Order: sequence, then structure tokens, then C-alpha cells
Amino acid sequence: MSFKKHITCLLLMFGLTISAGFGQQISVQVIDARSEEPVIGAHIMSAKHDVFAVSDLNGFFEIDTVAVEFPIMIHALGYQMLLIASLEEDHPIWLTPTTIQFDQEIVINGGSDHQHNVNTYQHQSSDISMDDFLATVDGLSMIQRGAFAWEPAIRGQSDQRLNVMIDGMAVFKACVDKMDPITSYVEVNNLVSLKVDKNGASVAQNGNGYASINMRTEKAAFGASQLEFESNYKAPNNMYLFRLNTSGSNSKNSLSYRLSGSYRKADQLVAGNNTTIENTQFEKWNLNLSVLSKVNDRLQIETNYITDKAYDVGYPALLMDASSAYADILRVQVNIKENDAAFSIHNVAAYANLIRHTMDDYSRNVSERVVMRDMNMPMYGETTTFGFNSEGRLNLQNRSFNWYLNGYQSSSFGDMEMISTSPNIADMYIYNLNDVVMNNISVGLSHNWLLSDRANLSLEQNLQFASVSTSNASNVEFFEGLYQRKISERIQVLPSVSASLLHMLSNDWSLSNTFVYSARTGNHIEQYGHYIYNYVDGFFYNGNPWLKNEHAFNGEVAVSVERDAFSASLSLFSRFYLNYIDGMLLDDQSAQGLEFKQYANVGDAVFTGGELRVLQRVNNTLSFDHRMAYVYAQNITLNEPIPLIPPLNGSSLINARFGDVFTSFTLEWAAKQQRIATQSSIEDQTNGYAVLHASIGKSWSNERVTTSLNFRNLTDRYYHTHTSIGNIPSEGFSVMFGFTYQL
Repeated sequence: MSFKKHITCLLLMFGLTISAGFGQQISVQVIDARSEEPVIGAHIMSAKHDVFAVSDLNGFFEIDTVAVEFPIMIHALGYQMLLIASLEEDHPIWLTPTTIQFDQEIVINGGSDHQHNVNTYQHQSSDISMDDFLATVDGLSMIQRGAFAWEPAIRGQSDQRLNVMIDGMAVFKACVDKMDPITSYVEVNNLVSLKVDKNGASVAQNGNGYASINMRTEKAAFGASQLEFESNYKAPNNMYLFRLNTSGSNSKNSLSYRLSGSYRKADQLVAGNNTTIENTQFEKWNLNLSVLSKVNDRLQIETNYITDKAYDVGYPALLMDASSAYADILRVQVNIKENDAAFSIHNVAAYANLIRHTMDDYSRNVSERVVMRDMNMPMYGETTTFGFNSEGRLNLQNRSFNWYLNGYQSSSFGDMEMISTSPNIADMYIYNLNDVVMNNISVGLSHNWLLSDRANLSLEQNLQFASVSTSNASNVEFFEGLYQRKISERIQVLPSVSASLLHMLSNDWSLSNTFVYSARTGNHIEQYGHYIYNYVDGFFYNGNPWLKNEHAFNGEVAVSVERDAFSASLSLFSRFYLNYIDGMLLDDQSAQGLEFKQYANVGDAVFTGGELRVLQRVNNTLSFDHRMAYVYAQNITLNEPIPLIPPLNGSSLINARFGDVFTSFTLEWAAKQQRIATQSSIEDQTNGYAVLHASIGKSWSNERVTTSLNFRNLTDRYYHTHTSIGNIPSEGFSVMFGFTYQL
């Protein structure tokens, strides 16, 4: 609080003391319980709903605790109504968000206060992987190429049309065949939350208007030392999982740490009907270290390091397996306590990451396959990324803006040897990516207008400067010869903007409308990829440095209701693309029976659909969670469906708790997918399915020890999802025993 406000409060208190003798004017701050940011425009009301104070730009309001009749109510747009019996100046008011707004904050280990909120997703079993957890979020689907490292898709959009970040960092795959999704580098036990922006409205921070997944990892915090050990075993694929988490602080609470390690190993996947799927084994370990240093009352420094190593990863849908996949990710962030200045910096972060991926087919019989027969094709890929993130607040004429400044440079390299097993065929060597560099810097601004006590308008803008180039002369020569054009480096200016209107129809019901426009340039593979084999359609792809920018227009309408025993959310969306970038078949480019595509602007495309989620609590023992999602995607120019779009799907979950014993049953289902691509890709129809999962667990020794049994596919059904490459079947019946100990 400013010096002027202090003087005003003192004079007011002095005058009230003389006249009444009992008045007490205090200043109290209202804070978002999830983001810990000040809540602006919170209404402080009497029991009769008379508003007598509104929180300012820093979340503060002033109140006479004697003149006001308690209890009072605190109401802010998008937050749970709070009833207050008393107030103290040094004790802030924490408000809990209750409605889905413009992006979705997913609580990983929400307590009992959040278990029946549509923003909360609980992982019910200790063995859950990041792949399995993401598959439970409505609107998300997983592209599967085996039993390990699935690729996430939001509303049918993945890879270049999906931002996947770790603590806001840009991280890029090293494998040109997408075998190393970024989500594989974070273990679920290291997650605090997922920030899932399905409609791309968070353009100010994300840099573009595309959907995003930001995995926020757990950081070191000041407090007592803790130790947690977890061990799991799954049959019949002999999967072992070990995890160890430890944390602590020094005696002065000026330095703290959190260290987490995990190891996972599995044999071949066993699908339904006791069918063993070869080349589905994997081995992986992960280490996550976080150190927090307190410089002074206003300054803290976070240092985070993640290293992830995977070995002997089998991919039955592909020509090759991954012999190694390595990731090293380092981030240093300075946190600055906000002040009352017109311009403030909340945090500044610098980061670097190195991703390496090696694949080979030495364990395969190359003499019998259709593509590249009698050749071993070891592949190596590497990306190196350096970047920074910064954000803060700007106060101008009683208006508060959040600003974001982000940038990165990423270098990509990929090559492939073609080693002939026949003396009549010569060996070859090619570059899939040769010294390709992406440069990107973006500046974003967001602002909220409180239109009334029940309506809020959010506007976000971002201006992105991006370039993709190669400095390799042979690479330049190849593309100039292929397209008969000269390459000149282009700096693309890519604007994006979003507008979101949230209206509280009542204390329970909310309605939101969102519109997003964004522009995207082709990524490093779409512009400079060379001889990249796409396992989905069986074509080899070449890049196109002269791609036009892709434009997207997205609209969404969402309605939600939040009550103590019932919550529901329905979202309807539509995204329209101009200059849609995809592979185009070239009839005049073939060699040795192989067919080629090149990336091009193929015309227009549309994605539309919706998600529904309903949560109901019968009593303190029993609750239900139902969800359903559907996406319709069409290439308008070719007049055919977009490939790899999941059909209508959903799940129903029953949770029951009896004291220290907890149990759940999940019915997972999907309809038949008949909308398949036949021109731009090669797909087949997928049958519908329904599978049942169950789990039971018990807490011991005041919840310090937990044991659990988790059953998958109780009926041992043989099935595969539509987004499973090569129709690789999903897991059959399995059982896992879990043990967790906390000290």
C-alpha cells in the first residue's frame, strides 16, 4: 500500500476514533488461490448483496470492520462465492476459481475441495503414465505408435498446430518421425498442473492462436523435509516402476531443493485375447531437480533441470525402433515480488535444452518389408534450443495489462544412412534436416475489462517475428533445384488476437464466447525436411521453403454450471483454416517404386465439434464423472475427411470411498469411425469398442502408506483406437500392484 494510502487510513481512523470510538479501517487483499495473482474487481457485498467495496489493481480493498455488519460476501467473476465472518489486515482472502474460462487449468492432485470441479482431473492409480493421464482429458486424444511415448492431439490437431511446453519452455522433437513427443520427458509425479488451452485464446503468452499444453512441474519450496518412495509391478508385460521424491530446506529457509527420480522398464505388450505384440518393449529413467534460493524478501531464483533417458524402445508400427532417446532441459528463473510501480516485472527465465534421438532396424528382417527392402536405415536426430521468457504487469490510467516477451532459437539436424544388404545395391546417405535454424521472438499483451459485476471481456494480442532458414549450401542447392527458385531468408510477421467474453448468468451458471485469429508459418520440417517417411500414409515428404502463411479463425461457445454436488461443462467449437499446409502427392516424382509428397498450401480446412463433462456427487462416499467428445474435420478443397481424427468417444467413472479404502470403475468407449481419408492419406475404418477398468486401494498408518491394485481391460477385449498407427492393438487384461510410502 502506498504512503498516501497509509496517511489517509491513519487520518480516517483517528477521526473515527474521536467521533465514534470504535471504528477500524483496514486494507485487505484478495488473491487467486490457484495462480496467487491479485484478483481485480472483486465485489465486497453485504448479506443483502449491497456492494460497498471493490478490489483495486493490486487486489486490495478498504473496509471499516465496525461499520459493516458481518458476515459479508466476496464475489469475483469466475470465482467461488465466499462468505466471510471476520477480517484481519495481514490475512489475505483466497478465492478459488470455479468456472472454465478461456483456458483450462487442470489440477493433478486436487484435494477434496476440488474433486468435483470440472477443472480437476484426478489420476486414480499410482501406475498412470503421462500418456494415460492426458487421454483422460476431454478434447485430447493420443496418437499411438506402440506402448510408449504417445503423441497428444487437441481436437484433432497435433504437432505443428499444437504448442507443447514444459514450464513455458519451447522444446522441439529430435526425431523427424515424431517418435519423441515432448510429453514423454515429464513424469506425472513431477506435475503440479497442466495448462490446457484448447481454443488458443491465450495468444499473449503462447505467441500464437494454436492449442497448447503447458506442463508445469513441481518446484522446490520452503518447508519441512519430505521423502516419498513408490514401487509398482504390472503383469503380464513385467513392467517395473520405481520412483523416489525427496525435498527439504536449510535452517534459515533461504535455500530449498526437490529431487525426483524414476525408473520404468517393460517387456512386450500383451493385447486382448492374450496376444503378444512384438517390438513393444521399453526402458526409461527420469531425473528432475529443482533448487530455490531466496535472495531477499523480493527476489527468488529457481533452477530446474530435467534429464530423461529412454533405451530399447520398440515401435511395431514403424520400420525401426529407437535405440536411444535423450533429453537434457535446464531452466533458471528469477521471481520478483510485484510492487505498485506502473511497470513491473514478475519473472525472467532463461533456458536451454538438447534433445537427441537414434533409431535403427538392425533387429528387424529388412529382406521382407515392402518399403526400402534389403536396406538398414539407422537415423539420428538432434535439436538444440536456447530461449527466454519474461512477463509482468503494466498499469496505465487505472488499467492493468499483463505483458509477455518470449524468444528462442532452435537448431535441427537429422540424417539417415541406407546400408544395403545386397552387393548389387550401393549404400546411400542423406540429410533429413541439415543445419536448419528457427528464430522466434514474440511480444504479447492481455487485458481484462470488467463490464459489470457479472460480465468480463478479455482481449489478447501478440506479434510474432519468425524465420526458418538453412546455412548449408548443399541443402539450399537441393531445394532450389527441386522448385527452380532462389531461396532468400524471410522474416515472417505473424499477428494473433483473441477476444473472450465471460458472463456469469448466476452464481452457478456461466457462459463464455471466444474468437481467435492467428497466422502460422511452416515449421522446420514443412520447409526444409528432406526424404522424410510418413508412416501414416506411406509417402516420403519433402519440404517447401516457399509456403504461404496458414491462417486460422477459431470460435467457441461454452456453458458451465458449478454446484456443490453437481458440475457440468459443454463446449462447442469451430476452427477454419485458409492456406492449410499438408502434403500434396506428386505423380512425376517416384523412384524404386516409392511415392513422394511435398508440403504445400492445399486449400481450406475446417475442424468443428464439442466436449461435454458432467460430475455428480451422490454423497461423501459415491461420485460419478462422465465425459464425451467429438471432432468433425474436413479438407474442403479435396472434399474428404482430415486423417487421424478420433470418432465420438467418452468415458464414465464411478468413484467410491469407504474410510481408508477407495475404489473406482471406468468404462471407456468409442464409436465406429467411418470418416476416413483416401486421397490425402491412407486410412481404414475403425470398429467401436467399450472396455472396463477398475482399481482399489487402501491407506495405512495415517495415509503414510498406500497400497493399490489396478486392473485394465477386465474383459480382455482385443481392440485398437482410430489414432493407433498401423492398427497396433491396445493393452489387454493387466493387473498392477502399487506401493507408496511417505515420510
